[in-house]
This record gives sequence, structure tokens and C-alpha cells, in this order.
Amino acid sequence: MPLLSIIVPIYNGEAYVEGLLNDFARQTVKDFELIVVDDGSTDGTYRELDKRAASQPYPIRIERIAPSGVSAARNRGLDLARGTYVSFVDADDHIVPNYVEFLRKVSARADFELFVFQSKRTGPDGPFNKKARLHYRRTNAPTMLHSLAVNPTQYGVYNLFIARKYLNSRGFRFAEKFDYYEDYDFLFRLFAAVDRIRISKSELYYYVLRKGSAVASYQVKRFEDMTLINDLLVPYLQQIRPQFAGEYVNLFLPRIWWSLLWQSCLAFSHKDWKEFVELSEVRDRLEPLKRHPNWKVRLSTVLFLQHPGMFFYLVRLLGRSRSRVTKTDLEPFAEYFLVKREEAAAPWKY
Repeated sequence: MPLLSIIVPIYNGEAYVEGLLNDFARQTVKDFELIVVDDGSTDGTYRELDKRAASQPYPIRIERIAPSGVSAARNRGLDLARGTYVSFVDADDHIVPNYVEFLRKVSARADFELFVFQSKRTGPDGPFNKKARLHYRRTNAPTMLHSLAVNPTQYGVYNLFIARKYLNSRGFRFAEKFDYYEDYDFLFRLFAAVDRIRISKSELYYYVLRKGSAVASYQVKRFEDMTLINDLLVPYLQQIRPQFAGEYVNLFLPRIWWSLLWQSCLAFSHKDWKEFVELSEVRDRLEPLKRHPNWKVRLSTVLFLQHPGMFFYLVRLLGRSRSRVTKTDLEPFAEYFLVKREEAAAPWKY
């Protein structure tokens, strides 16, 4: 049984296969298995993986599934995993050379169900050969939940080593059929349930920022999929961590709406944006952020609530370098929010 099962979902990632496999070949400890799940790629991804697999100095399993999305790919990887621990790596990112060695040293000294480490944002040229310094300490679920609620971008599923037996005993899997927020759903459910946690300030993962990356599409699906983190996740948190549920509702959910508002400034014309603001009732949703722990979030929220036009043009100015969002027609969003209003106003039927 390997120490670690590393699960990599991939879709049309032929250009990243060589770098991905080289990362694992450079590992100072080879006590791991690599599970790459090809989510129905239409380029040469599977062919490239299959050609290189036999020459790797570590066990690798390549699984091909029909196009089903990243959640289904990760779940398939979890079903196949045999390691004591599991982790997730995205195909176009990188890990430090002592990624597995780090886990071996920590697991020999500490008993944990979840280990959380840091990631570093970097360019595609790296370098990626710096070893992480061994560091960790004990933490707890309330601390992790609060940290994620305040700063949703602080952690992703790629920041974790998780005990496989614990995951399976609790039936943890990624929510399929959702294009958005499935990572937050997984993180909050895991953080809320786990008891034995260790955390490190060491950076083991390189999140690669690439120029010319795909332009984000602002879709109604982003709002439809909020069902996952609202209607489905909130009751779970109320049951498992009732003392945190209010913090989740008043910190995390408004912060997600803040992100949606930011991107809406780039997706719509000013005229359509003003109508979007009214239809979405985003003003009311952002009110709790006036007391947010982060001063930038507080300040930008106050600016939007008091001077929405200034907020819009400021985001358009800053967004030229920070975000790439396609221009979008308002009509499907207007239809969605009008339907939601009608549903909310309809009398209850038994």
C-alpha cells in the first residue's frame, strides 16, 4: 500500500503531460501512486499519457471516463485510490520535489485525518525545484472554518493531504452535476466534520498563472449552482457545526456574491449592470460585508453601496489586468431572477 495516492483530473491537457509526469519523477520519495483521470479529452492527452506511463519511475494508473466534469473525475480517482492518504493536483500546476517526503516525515510524527499546507502563485516558468521546509502545528475545525469563510481563495482542494480511510468512512465525495462551487462544498463539509487536523505554513504546491488563459464566461449557471452552497450546504453546517452556521451565512455567502458582483461589472454594459444589480438584489446580500474582517472587502462594499457607478468604473479599470471575462447579454439573467422572485412570492402549496 503506497503512502499517498495523488489524483489528477485532466481534460485536453496534452501540453501539460510532460511537465506533470516530470514533477513526480523528481520526487525525493517515490512512496506514492499517481492516478490520472482523463475526463473525455478530445486532444492527444490520453495518447501522450499512455506513451509515457511505462517509462516513469513510479506507479501510474491512467483512467479514461466519458466527459463528466472535474468532480466526477476526482471521485473516480478516489474510488481507485489505495494510499494511506490522498491528495489532489491539477494537471497544469506543479508541486515541490519533497511533496511526498514531507508527508512521510509528518505522518511518522503526528496522527491526523487532515493536513493543510500552503500554495504559491507563480508564473509558468517557475522555478519549481525549491524544497519545502518541514513545519506543522495542531489546529481545529472552528479555526479552519473561520479562515475559509473570511478568505474563500485561501485554500483549495489542492492544499490537502487527507486520510483515505477517514474520507471513505464518512462517504466524502465531490458533488457532481455542478459546474461551480463543488470545491467549496467539499472543503466546508470536510473542515466541519474532521477532528484531527494539522496545518503548515510551508508551500508545497505551485498554482501556475498563465498568460492568455481561457477567458471566463459569466453564466447564469453560476447562480443556479449556488443551490449547492446555500440550500444543501447550510443545513449540513447547521447540524454539524451550528455555532459556525451564522458565520458562514454572514461572511462566506456574501463574499461569494461580492465576487459575482465584481465580475458582473466586466460582463455587462453599465446600463445592463444597473438592471442586474436591481434584479439580483445584490445590495441586500452585501450588507453584512460592511463588517467584514478584511478592510479591502469592507471598503469596496461601502463604495458599492454608496456610489455604485464609481464602483462599476473602478472595477472596469482594475479588471483589465486582473480578470478576463467575456461580455454577456443580460436577458438570461433577467429571466432567471424574475423566475426566482415569482417562486419566492408564490403561496405555499401543501
